[in-house]
Amino acid sequence: MKFNIDKWKEIATKYGAVFDNIDFVLENEVFVKAVAIDKTKKFYLKVPFPVLVYADELIIEDDFNGIKSKIDRPKELEETIKEYLDFVLSEERIEWLRKFLIELNLLPVNVKSKLRRLGFDPLLMDYKNIPKKKIKHLLLMARYLEKNKKFVLITFADFLNHDYKHGVGFSGEDNEVVLKGNPSPDGEIFAFYKAGDSFHFLNNYFFVPKPFIAYSIPLNINIGGGKKLAVFRNFSEFEMVCNNQLRVPKFKVEFPNINLFYMWIGSHFTPRRPFWSFQYIWERKLGRKDTVKIYSIVKSANLEFLVDLLKDLDKLEKNTAVDLLKEATFNQLKLIGEAFEDTTERLC
Repeated sequence: MKFNIDKWKEIATKYGAVFDNIDFVLENEVFVKAVAIDKTKKFYLKVPFPVLVYADELIIEDDFNGIKSKIDRPKELEETIKEYLDFVLSEERIEWLRKFLIELNLLPVNVKSKLRRLGFDPLLMDYKNIPKKKIKHLLLMARYLEKNKKFVLITFADFLNHDYKHGVGFSGEDNEVVLKGNPSPDGEIFAFYKAGDSFHFLNNYFFVPKPFIAYSIPLNINIGGGKKLAVFRNFSEFEMVCNNQLRVPKFKVEFPNINLFYMWIGSHFTPRRPFWSFQYIWERKLGRKDTVKIYSIVKSANLEFLVDLLKDLDKLEKNTAVDLLKEATFNQLKLIGEAFEDTTERLC
């Protein structure tokens, strides 16, 4: 499907879309990135309904993509959205994901078991004969925004790649998506999808981001006195403390056990904050004094798990899935290695 971006932007603008200092560039005939026309200036992107598409408006079949509008969309806009849909569900993208899923399916049982522990969807690793329609749905869900769960096709905004440092958040009213801010130093415009580490992004979006943040594997460890600490990977369960400067996990005490919804154990730009995040919960909320000991146990358990995973992956023949899994594992190891327990300072 032809990447007819100038035509798509022109028609979308007629129906309320705004493209201020932003354009889109096709790379390798498949992937797209957003760039600033002038990288020294701010950008502004607004995509309103009806340029956005509701999930129940899409018609996805093996050999057909279409929309059945819930409103009376003008014909030229509906045709433009159809062209856009055909592009994001191109044969090249479908075949890339099909190949990736087949490679996941061929992983040995011990590797699959470790990936399930990391939160990988078991279904992703169990596809043998994958229907084309299913692959299309997976591609669309990888472009899905949690900001507004009504819309599944986020035209234009879903071309922005993810970056923790330079990415901007999604905003706007319920019937629109807005991104605004500064481009990165090289001029590319990034979005911040959501909090998550390399394994989370590989499982949900089928790529590995630059190493920035690491969360613990699920754990259940003894912490003394007949008590246990259970760590999960629910990254969205957090609160901001210390004048909105520190993100800490939510927790639940089910006597005698303590459940942490997640545990932050690595951060590229702020290597002390993972420890401070745990320290805030452990000492201020739970009144415990063994912070360094328990944090170190969690880090050691993660390092042992990741090194074992890397050894398993090193035994396998190289392919896209193995390479991405190794990249994600290296990212986690690097970030955990950079983090350290600073007990001399705290944010609040």
